[in-house]
Amino acid sequence: MADGACARRIAGALLIAASAATVLAMAHHPTGGHAPGNQSVHAGMIILLSVIFFGLCVLALARRPGLLMLAGVVAYAISLFGHVGAASISGFITPLVAERVTPADHHEIFVLLWAGNRSLAALGFYATSAAFVFLGLGMLRDGWLWRLTGLAGILAGIVPALLLWSGVLTLDVRGALVLYSSHAVFTALAGICLLSGRPAGK
Repeated sequence: MADGACARRIAGALLIAASAATVLAMAHHPTGGHAPGNQSVHAGMIILLSVIFFGLCVLALARRPGLLMLAGVVAYAISLFGHVGAASISGFITPLVAERVTPADHHEIFVLLWAGNRSLAALGFYATSAAFVFLGLGMLRDGWLWRLTGLAGILAGIVPALLLWSGVLTLDVRGALVLYSSHAVFTALAGICLLSGRPAGK
């Protein structure tokens, strides 16, 4: 029991730190493939999102087993796939291609890379939204802190997805900062749930 509580607290601290760091990373997101720090920012985002995935897995394990929590973890795994793919295209593939193709080939290749990046980013974003709705619903039967966080998860899953789907916000740098900041609120609250040491359902 003590080891489990310690593991939950460690995961909670990691969730809070990674959530804050993703907002900072998005705020410093480069606007071009050759911008300073391009590879570092995208590599950092891949690491941070992987840490968040780990934290959410611990969150699901801390709660009594349920299909909603499992569905949330699966959806976030799909989200991680999309985000890692998008970050790899922007941070690593595009700069390497730019060094090796002739100017005559630039347009077609970079349109393809742009389309791949946006498609994977959209997959990652909507899968994250689904994950948060599932996780949020799964937390509604637990203690007050977990219920509050569950409601935040449902809102963080639905509202940003509607803003993106309706075209109010896009996945450009500014829009993504707003959208992902709203996601970070839920993951930080989830970290607080784990850090509090209160078992689910108490």
